[in-house]
Amino acid sequence: MNAVPFESSSALYYPEIEIHDEGWLRSALCIWDRIYRIVPSTYQPEDSEDIMHALDAGLLEDLHLSVEDTRATADNFIQFLESLPSIPAFLDQPGDFDIRIHPEKIDQKLLPVLEDLANKIDKDGWLNLSPPIANSYMLFLANSVSNRRGIPKVTNDQYMFTTMHFFANDGNIRDFVFDRNAEDASTALIMKLLLPGGLYHIDMKAFIRLRSGQADSREAFRSSIINLSSRISLIEEKSFVPEIIQEFEDGLVQAQEQSLASFGQTIEDAAYSLLSIGLPTALGAISLFSGGEDPFNFSTLGKAALIGAVAAIADVASSRRKNWRSTDAFYFMKLLQTYEIDEDIEFSVPNYGKLMDELIND
Repeated sequence: MNAVPFESSSALYYPEIEIHDEGWLRSALCIWDRIYRIVPSTYQPEDSEDIMHALDAGLLEDLHLSVEDTRATADNFIQFLESLPSIPAFLDQPGDFDIRIHPEKIDQKLLPVLEDLANKIDKDGWLNLSPPIANSYMLFLANSVSNRRGIPKVTNDQYMFTTMHFFANDGNIRDFVFDRNAEDASTALIMKLLLPGGLYHIDMKAFIRLRSGQADSREAFRSSIINLSSRISLIEEKSFVPEIIQEFEDGLVQAQEQSLASFGQTIEDAAYSLLSIGLPTALGAISLFSGGEDPFNFSTLGKAALIGAVAAIADVASSRRKNWRSTDAFYFMKLLQTYEIDEDIEFSVPNYGKLMDELIND
């Protein structure tokens, strides 16, 4: 089977405006050519010098919302809430602190509704909302912007990544998240990538110089990743698994070697990064991948990836699996601050299933 082309060389960062983790941004820019962030036209972000260098180089770009963006978000958000038999527990609870949302990010039709829910509206019009409401709305906004521009979403927040699983499946998640008898599940596919070491120590200007000329290796990274996730989302036949995994590993190793060579580094100098991809998968297929083990425990796929179910799909007739597209992908990226290869390294893989269970049932 031919590789599925990666529709976009760019990604959309969510849910915040400012990116405070500069090492994370550098690691993301080893895979994507450009990262977008949603910024109100009347707001000036409080950026560090390194972030400003990324903006000046066009590697980070401010995306200003259109009327169509906020209108689509409001329509989808209202429709989603009205379709639920009851409000999910994670939406119907107060938070320990408020999250501020700029009014430019909200359609006029929805603004009065969120103003009524706001704990405070400050002098500049920012709405102070509880985290469940604010984060849920920002996920819908990111989804609208992503879909309208055909670019995937990427976050450095494991809670946002888990919540996106819920919304990516239109809330079609079972209250009993760990149902082993379900047919389909929302799954996390986790790539163990090797990126240039020292991404937390190099300044942005030096990184930009070293990064130039790497377009081919970044494209190979992206193509390998989306090809694997696209095929896994549809697979139901066990005999294809070894072929798919081997093909992915071969492509990924080649991409990694090209990327590291551009930085003048070797595998021994590299850093591990975990890139999680959310996608729907046949639950039986995950059991095949893992040799019959519990699909809700992450299992190794060859040497380069892990896979595990996050939550069981409630209604298989409403599953997104058959219609899943690579532009539906959403990502969580975490750079492990480990700069020497160690065969005994223990990867800190988030327990997405537990996080989902807490979101819905706590």
